[in-house]
Amino acid sequence: MIISIILMSPEGSIIEAKLMSYLKRLNADENMPMDKTAIVMKKMINQGYLIRSVEKSDADETVTWHVGPRGKIEIGNKGVQGFVEEVYGNRAPEDLEQRIHKSLRIEPEDKALPLRGEESEEDEATAREDPGPSTQRQRRSGRQRRVDDD
Repeated sequence: MIISIILMSPEGSIIEAKLMSYLKRLNADENMPMDKTAIVMKKMINQGYLIRSVEKSDADETVTWHVGPRGKIEIGNKGVQGFVEEVYGNRAPEDLEQRIHKSLRIEPEDKALPLRGEESEEDEATAREDPGPSTQRQRRSGRQRRVDDD
């Protein structure tokens, strides 16, 4: 959730006050399912999922959060897209994928995250080889997607 918030923010980073505001709206500002939020975020920093940068000026201190290298590799844009789709479920607007692409700053022709209705060359080849009862791609649940990706 935290990585999704950061990646979908402008510039792919977020100031601490805004991140904490989002977490408060989600009732996750003090307690994550397993521990206090501050402890969870510290663990995420230590494990390479998040980067916390502090910029000091004369009297001000600005804390900015970025996604770390491990977060980019293990979760990345595909993970964020899956998370957002799971949150929306069946109530997703028709243009959800375009909105996700815009928020993640992904070009529409990027094949890493095909838009709804578009199929990759591999999917088209499979469809030509095995014309089953339904030629439409079926959405996989988050659990199935993670298992398939492994």
